[in-house]
Amino acid sequence: MQNPTRTSRCYRCRQDLPIDAFVKDCTKASGRASICVPCDKNKGREYYRRNRAKKLEAAHDRAGKRKRQQYVVVERRKCPVCQGDFGTVRKPGPPKRYCSSRCKSRAKYSPEKQRVRNARNHARRKAIRDSARLQATAEHLAGWQPTPTPVLLGPAPVRCAACDQVLQHQRKSSPKYCSPSCRASTTRPDKSRRPFIAGRCRECRASFTTTRIGTRYCSTQCSKRSQRRRGKQVRSKRIHAAAKREPINLATIAERDGWRCHICKRQVTRTTWSLDHLIPLADGGDHTHANTALAHHLCNAKRGRTGPAQLLLLEQGRGATLSRQQ
Repeated sequence: MQNPTRTSRCYRCRQDLPIDAFVKDCTKASGRASICVPCDKNKGREYYRRNRAKKLEAAHDRAGKRKRQQYVVVERRKCPVCQGDFGTVRKPGPPKRYCSSRCKSRAKYSPEKQRVRNARNHARRKAIRDSARLQATAEHLAGWQPTPTPVLLGPAPVRCAACDQVLQHQRKSSPKYCSPSCRASTTRPDKSRRPFIAGRCRECRASFTTTRIGTRYCSTQCSKRSQRRRGKQVRSKRIHAAAKREPINLATIAERDGWRCHICKRQVTRTTWSLDHLIPLADGGDHTHANTALAHHLCNAKRGRTGPAQLLLLEQGRGATLSRQQ
C-alpha cells in the first residue's frame, strides 16, 4: 500500500498542491513555506514593476553624479614650495596649490608661517590677559574704601609670659619673664615623640611600638641576642676562612694552660672561660692549638684585636709551641 501524497494550500492562489510545489523554508517545521513557487515568482515581478520608476531615477542620478565627477586638466601650475610644475584638475572646492601632501605640510609648518602663527597666538593671549586684568581692577575699585590714617602710639609694651605684667626693660634683648620664679613656673611643652608602630622585631618577629625612629628590636634582650648571633656567625666565617684549622676543645686548652688567664694571670672557671686567638683571626691568624690560649671572657673582650698577646708566641719559643701542639 502506497503512502498518500502530502498536500498543502497556498495562501495566495488558494489551491491545494503537493508539498514539493511550495518554496523551501528551513525555519518552518515542515521545511516548506506557505506560498507556492509560481506565486512567489509573480510576487517578485509585481514588486519590481512597482519600484521600477524609483530604481530608474536612482540609476540616472548615479550616472549623472559620475559624469559630473569626471576631472579635466585645466592648466599647469608651479608649486610654491619645490618650484616644480604639476597639472591642476577642476573638482569641487578650491584649486590645488601644491604638487603633493609633503609640500603642503612643509608650507603649513614653514618657519615664516610658524612665526606669524606664534605672533597671532601671542596677541590673542595678551588680549585675554589684559581683559582679565582690567576686569579684576574694576572689581577691586568697586569695593575700594580709603584706608584710615594709622595713629602712631609707639611700640607695644613687652609683658611677662607667665604673669602678664609689663616688664621694666622694654629692650628687645630683655627676657620674656619678669623674675626667675615666673620662668620656673611656666610649663615647657613636652618634646617627646608620640609612640608609633615601628614594625616587626628583627629577632623575635613580634610587632612593637616605639618613640624612636630607626628602632629595629622590641627590647634590649632581643638586641643583645641578635648581636651574639651575628658575632657567632662572623667568628664561624673567619674560622672557616683561616689558612690552618684544627678541631679544638676548650677544656683541653684549659688543662694545658693550668686554668689561668694568659692576660691577667688569674684563675679561670667554666663560667668565665673563653678561647682567645693570640694572632686574631681578623688579622690572618690560624685556628690551631699553637695560636690559642685560655682567657677570661671579659679580658678577651677588652683586648679585642690589640694587646701584648701576640708576644706570647715569641716569649714561649719553639718548645712551647711544640708542647702546645702535643
